[in-house]
Amino acid sequence: MKTIKHISGENIYFFSDPHYNHYNICKGTTNWKDLENTRDFDTIEHMNQTITDNINNKVGEDDILYCLGDWSFGHPSNVVYFRKQIKCKNIYLILGNHDRHIRKNKDNIQSLFLSVQDYTEIQIDKQRIILIHYPIYSWSGMNHESIHLFGHVHSKYNGKGKSLDVGIDNYYKLFGSYSPFSYEEIVNILKNKC
Repeated sequence: MKTIKHISGENIYFFSDPHYNHYNICKGTTNWKDLENTRDFDTIEHMNQTITDNINNKVGEDDILYCLGDWSFGHPSNVVYFRKQIKCKNIYLILGNHDRHIRKNKDNIQSLFLSVQDYTEIQIDKQRIILIHYPIYSWSGMNHESIHLFGHVHSKYNGKGKSLDVGIDNYYKLFGSYSPFSYEEIVNILKNKC
């Protein structure tokens, strides 16, 4: 595996778990009895559009966007549809547990992203960052200031050490909107975390 290198002048963003078209995560369409784990939208269309608008309002066409998994639900065409709604040209995907259509590469879906991996290491200037869908207990370079970014837990776990849930549900919990984290926001959040 080759480390992807970026420079700090680039606009780099991270998010996870958009769960496009996931009816049960949307409060107005869910079959779940526990509404605590749902997003407060009346319709799936409103949820999908809000997530897309928030991404497009924050991330530019030439910026870099990492999605740490669980892109969309339903038919493989949903992957294509929601990818085409996002104006950013440079999206890297780390696969999540719900990304089976992408993993199987149906209809050449993987070509919609710059890369599709289970695990990726990147470097922004000298900062090493470990990207995987799941929170992990220990990671490469953990004791040498490397950062671990993950999703999957929908703001239910804060991680240990220099790690952060970059899922849109955690962004909502911290800042009140379903949006991606900028690299600068991540650095600011983690600067006081041991």
